[in-house]
Amino acid sequence: MKYVKPALCLIICLLMAFVFTTVVNAEDGDSDNASADVSLTVTVVQPAESSGDGGEPTYTIDTDIFGSGSTNPISYTGEVLRTIGGTSSDGNLDITIPKGTIAREEDGTRLKSLSIDAYENPPAPPADAHIIGLAYDFEPRGATFDPPMTITWEYNPDTLGNVTEESLVLAYYYEPTGEWVELESVVDPVNHTITARVPHFTVFAVIGKVPTPPPPTPATFVVSDLVVTPGEVYVGESVTIKALVTNTGEESGNCNVTLKINGVVEATKEVTINAGLSKEVTFSVSKTRADTYSVDVNSLAGSFKVMEKPTPPPPTPTEFAVSDLVVTPPEIYVGESVSIRVLVVNTGGQSGSCNVTLKLNSVVEATKEVTVEAGSSQEVAFSLSKDIVDTYNVDVNGLTGSFTVKEKPEEVVPSETNWTLISGIAGGLIVVGLIVFFVIRRKSKIR
Repeated sequence: MKYVKPALCLIICLLMAFVFTTVVNAEDGDSDNASADVSLTVTVVQPAESSGDGGEPTYTIDTDIFGSGSTNPISYTGEVLRTIGGTSSDGNLDITIPKGTIAREEDGTRLKSLSIDAYENPPAPPADAHIIGLAYDFEPRGATFDPPMTITWEYNPDTLGNVTEESLVLAYYYEPTGEWVELESVVDPVNHTITARVPHFTVFAVIGKVPTPPPPTPATFVVSDLVVTPGEVYVGESVTIKALVTNTGEESGNCNVTLKINGVVEATKEVTINAGLSKEVTFSVSKTRADTYSVDVNSLAGSFKVMEKPTPPPPTPTEFAVSDLVVTPPEIYVGESVSIRVLVVNTGGQSGSCNVTLKLNSVVEATKEVTVEAGSSQEVAFSLSKDIVDTYNVDVNGLTGSFTVKEKPEEVVPSETNWTLISGIAGGLIVVGLIVFFVIRRKSKIR
């Protein structure tokens, strides 16, 4: 029974070929009124092996997965009769085509062969993405699988750079449009794998998207640190009002800072502040009416008080104090000078003139007028001499002292030197000396 069906099929084919050839030749003979010899050549195709259980014959599919070749059974309809799988040389990619998968060529016939290997120069990824690891070329292009085969891709998280694991997807390159198309993928961040189901063959890669930074936040301003100084002023005096404006956004921008006094806009200033920086804004105001004024700077509240200027008291009159009497020297000879000095201080509130009077033994000796500014002082000096020996009492505007005048001592006149007498005495001494010398010498000779 093993060869009954194939033989029967062969006989039927031969009969059909004979009938067809006969009919064609007959028609040609009728039209051409001629006869022709029939030449029939038949090529017998070796049938596929039987499945062994009386089912349909099986065929084979040649596989070359990551450089490892094998031959696997597949049915005429493309059903994979044994699970096909493989792992890349770097251990990062696992391929599984389960038994029962329908694998067909792009034209719908059963798949004859398949190969999977690293793809050295894959197409460029999208502008906002990176290819992680190697890309792989699955051939023949356009081959389909039902259900889709499973691919498990392992990645090294240390090589992701600024790509997040959550953004990883398995994608294939669609040549007609020149685009990468994402597959529904499952990322396992614990085991660092990504799994997807692939329905057809082409170029595949793991693509990680570079996170797009959020757009910078616009300029946002915060007004703080309101300071009003001084808190109290007189009418017409200035008040300084300051506030700090901070840009908490990520872009430079302009801010209007508005000062309101008692709810009415007093002034507005526009300031430009770079992202993350601050700037102090200062206002200066003065008021001509006494009142308490409320301050508002971009909703920050403060106040200041304006008072009437007090009437200044009249200046105190001049008032003088005389002090520090000094009499030098306290003793002099007749005809010599003595100095008498005092300090005049104006303790009043106005400039004025003061008479300083010197009395000796209660008799006015001299008077001087001095002008002294308010709060200032000035020294007044007298100089005098007396010819009468006496002790003189000094009075300067109530300050008392004294000095004494003495007679000058007589001068001792030295007498003239009697050089004649001195010469005589010296000569006598020389003569006496010579006599003594010769006497002593003579006695020494006699002995």
